[in-house]
Amino acid sequence: MVLSYDIHADMDPANIQYYVERNIRPYLNQIDYVREVNVSGATPLYLDIEYHPVKLQHYGLDAGAIHNGVARFLGQRSIVGDVERTNRTGERKRISLLLETPPLDADIGRIPLTTVGGRIIYLSEVATFHYKEQPLANFYRINGMNTVNLSIYVDADENIITASSALRERMERIQQQLDEGCYVELTSDEAKKVREELKKLVSRTFLSLLFLFVFVWISSRSGRYLSVIAVSLIANVLLAVIFFYLFGIELNIISLAGMAVSFGIMIDTTIVMVDHYSYYRNRNVFLAILAALLTTVGSLMIVFFMPEYVKSTLNDFAAIIIVNLVVALLVALLFVPALIERFQLQRHQLAKSRKYYRRVAGWTAFYTRYISFTQKHKWVYVLLLIWAFGLPVQWLPERIGYSWYEYLAKGRP
Repeated sequence: MVLSYDIHADMDPANIQYYVERNIRPYLNQIDYVREVNVSGATPLYLDIEYHPVKLQHYGLDAGAIHNGVARFLGQRSIVGDVERTNRTGERKRISLLLETPPLDADIGRIPLTTVGGRIIYLSEVATFHYKEQPLANFYRINGMNTVNLSIYVDADENIITASSALRERMERIQQQLDEGCYVELTSDEAKKVREELKKLVSRTFLSLLFLFVFVWISSRSGRYLSVIAVSLIANVLLAVIFFYLFGIELNIISLAGMAVSFGIMIDTTIVMVDHYSYYRNRNVFLAILAALLTTVGSLMIVFFMPEYVKSTLNDFAAIIIVNLVVALLVALLFVPALIERFQLQRHQLAKSRKYYRRVAGWTAFYTRYISFTQKHKWVYVLLLIWAFGLPVQWLPERIGYSWYEYLAKGRP
């Protein structure tokens, strides 16, 4: 459901529903992407038939003849013919036209019941009928006026934000043509919720990017370094959007979440290439980046082999992350080195003091003694594991062998 309206009027709910179905519903059904327009809230009518026993006896009929005649008449359908309809995409479809008898027709007294002596006996000749409202279980009123609900559904592949805007404009035009005393109130708009979620997602994405750039600045303290990272990320996003269009990947809340998740990996890929190329002026680190990204892509490929109900939800999410990672790989290989040369970014290893080398030597000696100790005293770690996690008592068998009375029962000494 995309939109939901409450229709208020100072009349019976059944009359309000009839008015809405005649003056609002047809104009909404004319829109191609509208799948269903549902009107609810009115108490349904029922048909009260009171037959005359004397007249039935005169024609040799009983109450069952009335029941069978009404059952045959109500809901009767017959195919009239076929027409061709062209939708917005130019696709032509053949639609069958059905002639359907309305269930509560005003001329229901003309229902044929049976034939007696070559003459057709109609319902109005043996009975009287009235349309009555069912007993009310509850009342739904606003400002003292009865209310019915109008719900609008669109196709699943339709853009809900665009469809909602167009439908609201159509409802505003329809509302201007309604009779005085009939009021329309919007009660639910699913597109509004989607817009709010999109705003939250976009704001959180920009906030996460801000934190990432702050961390890059703190670690590098270089404006050129930060500029290379920022320009590379912009190139990643622009190229990714082109591939989204080529592969027909739709941008929705779930896919945008995948976009936000992949930003961190894209920046990591760029940082690795920037650091390596600025030191060594070669692309030898590319294979390491490729191996790291392939593990992530491989883990996401399982989404395309999941059941259909799972794949329909996560398909765009996984596809966007995979496209972003592949684009980040190409940018790191081809664009980042050229950008480093353009910005003349050159990083050198800092000279280490003797104190630093003494700390490294001391730590290396300690680690060597630790490895030697663990190789000679492995039982210490076994005891530590038992102390930390306990013995797996639940895996022990309940018993081993037979008890003495089982041996005696089997005739064994």
